[in-house]
Amino acid sequence: MTIRLGLVGAGEFLPHFVAMFAAHPGVGALYVADLVVERAETLVAEFGLAGAASNLDELLAIGVDAVAIFTPRHTHAVLALQAMQAGAHVYIAVPAAVALDELQAMTAAAARHRRVCMTGETSYYYPEIVFAREEFATGRWGQFIHADAQYVHDWATWGPHFRLTFGDDWQKYAAIPPMFYPTHSFSMPLSITGARVTHISAHGFVDRGADAGYGAGRNPWDNPFSNTVALARTSDGGTLRIGEFRRLGWFPLRNGREVMMPTFYASDACMESSMASTFLTGRQGVEGSLSYEHPGVTVDLGPWVDGPYFEHGSAQDHHIGLASAHHPARLPREYHGLANGHSGSHQYLIDDFIRACIEDALPPTHIWASAAWCAPGLVAHQSALQGGALLEVPDFGQPPDDWPRLTYPPRGVEPGRPRLPDLTAPAFPA
Repeated sequence: MTIRLGLVGAGEFLPHFVAMFAAHPGVGALYVADLVVERAETLVAEFGLAGAASNLDELLAIGVDAVAIFTPRHTHAVLALQAMQAGAHVYIAVPAAVALDELQAMTAAAARHRRVCMTGETSYYYPEIVFAREEFATGRWGQFIHADAQYVHDWATWGPHFRLTFGDDWQKYAAIPPMFYPTHSFSMPLSITGARVTHISAHGFVDRGADAGYGAGRNPWDNPFSNTVALARTSDGGTLRIGEFRRLGWFPLRNGREVMMPTFYASDACMESSMASTFLTGRQGVEGSLSYEHPGVTVDLGPWVDGPYFEHGSAQDHHIGLASAHHPARLPREYHGLANGHSGSHQYLIDDFIRACIEDALPPTHIWASAAWCAPGLVAHQSALQGGALLEVPDFGQPPDDWPRLTYPPRGVEPGRPRLPDLTAPAFPA
């Protein structure tokens, strides 16, 4: 079985994904739509796709089974709702929405129309997050206590992206509240524990830079903040410290990924990670502990690293390739050698979406999970506007019980995959 798929928004980000959509054995006809139809036609010619359109209406009129949305972040919810109401499955580049009522409408529409709706949450597949999620699920790490996560992305480096979409007005759209794009950070610890944020307090940095679009009347959200830090309470009794930084004098492109979960603390084990290595500390008896340096989590699988933007062997290999913590055997054979992105996540996201559409099964980053990762940021922005007030975060619930989840092949050591060291003893006794 194959599906007809429409891609919406032929900007700077979509070209990173077209080859993966086109190569997937579950995709039949593939179309592209953009308000500047010439952009869509360029991709059609480059990848030999089925056709171009000028908007979502035209794609839906063609009769596509699913759409993947790569438009500006504040437009995602409206387009996703339109697609689901027309009977199409939906993939959305993050974030899912920029308002709480949009999240409520999206979860309700997905349940009512029984349509797959998921976000392309790259952080879910970062190798250290995959590793931690699998280890935490064993129970060896004990109870969750605290995690730090942050997204450092100076928007001056996004200039070409915003200019492509908004032209001379790009700065006022680049000034979108930092906590309206929080899901990379929140999804890392929350996808490990399965908890959600219940309460949050945040403070923002008021940016008075003359060369920026921050402040009342200077952007569509009257947003004064270029950087925001939040402290959150989670439903399992833990805490999170989340930072979203958009204008500061440092960009980590040469030093590693811009999204990081540097610490994850549980009662019987702790993990501290960087792009160079992952450090684990496990409780050893009543007193003392034993530490492991575990670089194997984030070391690339060389044959799979085939990114178009960075040379193999550079500091950016981990940004585009698969790592030993991943499970490449469950990906389609057609993906071997294709360019990847964001620490190996792109191929998994596309495969999950196509399989979910065909099998009528929920992918891991479905809209209910996405809402749990998005809502805390939206409330955090309100808290920052109120001087750090402690606010409650709404619960958007869970998917219908009768909707099956995607299943995967057994996770043994695949041929050619480095075997991870045994971390269960003596630091992690059964």
